[in-house]
Amino acid sequence: MKKKIVAVILCMACLLSACKKDEKTRRNSTDFEIPSFQGQNQGSGKISAPELADQVASMGELMHTDDRGNLSLKEITRICDDFDERSWNPYIIGSTIYFTFEYQAGNETELSMVLLPARDDYEWETDDICSVTTMRMEKTEGFIGLEVGMDIPDNLKPGNYAVAFMEEGRVEGVTVLTFVDKEHSEPMEAKKPVIYLYPEEEMEVRVELQLSGELGCTYPSYGNGWTVLAHPDGRLTNLSDGRNYDYLFWEGKLDMKPCDFSNAACVKGEETAAFLEEYLTAAGLNDSEIDDFISYWLPQMEDHEYNLISFSTDSYEEAAQLNVYPKPDSELRIFMTFKEISEPVDCAITSPKPFSREGFTVVEWGGCEIK
Repeated sequence: MKKKIVAVILCMACLLSACKKDEKTRRNSTDFEIPSFQGQNQGSGKISAPELADQVASMGELMHTDDRGNLSLKEITRICDDFDERSWNPYIIGSTIYFTFEYQAGNETELSMVLLPARDDYEWETDDICSVTTMRMEKTEGFIGLEVGMDIPDNLKPGNYAVAFMEEGRVEGVTVLTFVDKEHSEPMEAKKPVIYLYPEEEMEVRVELQLSGELGCTYPSYGNGWTVLAHPDGRLTNLSDGRNYDYLFWEGKLDMKPCDFSNAACVKGEETAAFLEEYLTAAGLNDSEIDDFISYWLPQMEDHEYNLISFSTDSYEEAAQLNVYPKPDSELRIFMTFKEISEPVDCAITSPKPFSREGFTVVEWGGCEIK
């Protein structure tokens, strides 16, 4: 049986202080040594891994090839952002990401991790390199466990990037990661999602939430889910306490995808109410639901110079799955994201899809302010 030797590699000295803000140094495309990349694409100097492309099932999947070398990527263990260590995906620009490997050691060799823009063809020019971490491996026997940190430059643009894992200039594996800026790195606080139930006749309904995140305040108390007697006029009788409610209320922290404000409306603070009335009517909320929505959000928006407003319903539905039993005939979920801005920007928001209330109808709205 081959003996396992566990070792932690601290590369390029910066790992000794990776979590110390005052000592951490960021690398960029001008202050590291570019690997030789010998043998890549007939000696053209390109970094090439097209033969690996069909093995990457989806963005963010870790992969390696056992038949091309001895370097096996196990996982991304954690990231370190200044003093804060945590697991997070997508990953934060300006952080340090730690990778773990299992390496079947042999002769002395050079291992490198190279950060590059994501490409469908998995071919890059050396000018595409964003960052490199390189280490020399001494001649050893058996298997070595490695934990290696890679500094992500502060000036990286948000988006998808490939990390190529290389041995002596040969690409041995690739993983594709999504990077976001600090602004989008924290879980979103979903404020006052409220759920309305409109059955065609009085019926018992079970409502459950499945969150990618953490459930906070609820009213009535959520417990393991809500069980209510729903009335056609929207009134809900909570079976656990016998009280009547207009809707089910909850708040929580969600691990949502970053907000996409490319599809947004720039609205003067004083014109927010009029904008929301028009948009929410087109989206399918009724007057009572619109009144509830605006009376909650308007005090937080109307004093701003401008609000950049988007509706991130698709990513919200992925992070906050709503399960209703019996299954509704029609369901409308609306989630607004907005942030305060001081100057107007040129943008446009897509008109909402028409919504038709048919049979047993469920309606939910909520929102989040991006600081």
